Amino acid sequence: PKISNKEIYKYNPFNPFKFIRRIQTIEQTIKISKTQQNIQLLDKKTIKELAKNFKYIHFALVQVTIKPLTRQGLNTSILACLRDARHLNFDDSLIGAIETSLCNGPVYFDGYTDLTISLTDKNILETLKINIKLHGYNMLPGSEIIAIIHHVHYKATNSNCDTPLNLLKGETTMMKCVTNDSNILIPQKIKLSDINIPEDWSIQSDTIAHNQENIENTSLHSITQNEEGLVKIRFDKTIKTHST
Repeated sequence: PKISNKEIYKYNPFNPFKFIRRIQTIEQTIKISKTQQNIQLLDKKTIKELAKNFKYIHFALVQVTIKPLTRQGLNTSILACLRDARHLNFDDSLIGAIETSLCNGPVYFDGYTDLTISLTDKNILETLKINIKLHGYNMLPGSEIIAIIHHVHYKATNSNCDTPLNLLKGETTMMKCVTNDSNILIPQKIKLSDINIPEDWSIQSDTIAHNQENIENTSLHSITQNEEGLVKIRFDKTIKTHST
C-alpha cells in the first residue's frame, strides 16, 4: 500500500527550511524478463533537475511491489537485495534483503533507508539499486516473468541538518513485508544464513541463470569480491530427498 509523504516526514509549519525543500515520490514500473537482473531506481533526469535548486537529497522510504506475470500456484520465489551500490564492499552496500515465495501472487515490501547524500555526488545513480534473483522459472527467452513497481520517497533540501522521519526513538533502518512466508534481512538484525540463495550467485551479472535444484537448509559458505568488484555469495546447500 502506498504511504503518504506526510506520514513519512514530520510536518512543522514553523520549520525554517520549509520553503527550500521539496518532498516527492519517484514511481516506476519495470518488467523483468531475466531470472537475474540489477535495477537502478534513480534516473539521471530527475537528479539533474533537483541539483539546479537543492544541495542534498534524503531518501526516506523505498516501497516495492513484486507482481508475477504468470499464473498462481507455481513453486517460484524471489530474492531481492536493496543496496547502496556506491560501496565497493558488499556488506557495506546492503540496506536490506528479502526472500519470498511468489506462489500466491503479488508481494510488497518497504525499506526505510533514511539516507542523505549530496546531489553533486558523481555516483548518485548508484545509491539505490535492487539486485534480484528469481528461482523456479523455466520459460522461453524474452518472456516477461514479473513486474516490479517501486516508489522512492525523498526530500530535496539545502540543509542536511533537518531531522526527517516519523520514527520512534531508537529505530533505525527497517524492512517489512506483506506476506507470512518471507525471510527479511537488514544489517545487524538477522544472519545471511537465514536467507536462502542459490549456491553461487554473481551479484553484478545480468545473465540468465541455468536451471537449479530446489534448495533447503542453506548456510553461508563465503562472500568473495574480486578486483573488478564482482561479488559472489556462495552457500552450502542440502538437497531435500524423499525416501520410499
